[in-house]
Amino acid sequence: MLRFDLVALYSACFDLTNLLALHKADPVFQDGTHQRPTAQARQRIKLALGFYVSRPEYLQRLVLGAPRIDLSSQPAGTVSEAEAQNAALMLRGEKPP
Repeated sequence: MLRFDLVALYSACFDLTNLLALHKADPVFQDGTHQRPTAQARQRIKLALGFYVSRPEYLQRLVLGAPRIDLSSQPAGTVSEAEAQNAALMLRGEKPP
């Protein structure tokens, strides 16, 4: 159910078969293309995002210089060295997601 919210709201961005790095500063709740979700929907989206970005498949894609995308699946920067190191720590179980 949580996964469905992200896919339904941002289908151009969320593809669980081809995970891409999201732009960390993307304003999820004010992206200009969707109405602001209710408080309950925002909580569900936050939970779903947490699930999405903590998946090993996603963390494996966070390597130095990997492209990031916004919620419209447009280029939005690259993964930094610190972000790549953080993802590697999480993958090795040395840091909680």
